[in-house]
Amino acid sequence: MNRKLMYKRTSRSGFTMVELVIVIAVIAILAAVLIPTFASVVTRANEAKDAYLIKGLNTALATAEKKPETMHAAMELARSFGYSVDDMRSSVRNTVVVWDRENCAFCLFNEKNGKVTYYPEQEAQAPLHKTNFWKIYDTIPALDDQDFSIYYVGGALGNVEVCVGLDVGAATVESITVRPREGAELVVRARCDNINVEGSGSTKIYSD
Repeated sequence: MNRKLMYKRTSRSGFTMVELVIVIAVIAILAAVLIPTFASVVTRANEAKDAYLIKGLNTALATAEKKPETMHAAMELARSFGYSVDDMRSSVRNTVVVWDRENCAFCLFNEKNGKVTYYPEQEAQAPLHKTNFWKIYDTIPALDDQDFSIYYVGGALGNVEVCVGLDVGAATVESITVRPREGAELVVRARCDNINVEGSGSTKIYSD
């Protein structure tokens, strides 16, 4: 009798090793199925958010009587609709918000595969090169790292060298040296009396 009672007191119920392995396997299978699905849902939501942003920005551009010739002018139109520089960020990985000067439209540029997406959808009316697209920077990249044309939103600048387009926004700058790549047509907009153009490319200069 005592032995029986002792056995009942010391016996315990629980999972066996096999049962634990089965539970872990089921959890792993569910995770493998659900995580990619969840990631896909998040990606689609971010893509929809970006599409809404670009549509709004291009709606602002459509109100202009004259198409803006510089990104600063395009940004002024965007600001009149309540957009700021802080809004000009994509929610999708490897994608940036840029302004296409040739087609006068904001768009999304995928830096991984080079795909350009417009909202509303449209086809570009000119050959697409990175220098046609203006990207927001808070520092001026080194010459070797310059690919997009630069819309600068940082503080005052000293001596600047660029081989792409440059728009300094509201910043002041001491001097600018432009070295256009062969065959390139660059745009420079700055309140600066000392702008030097070197090389064989052409440069349009705007000051206001």
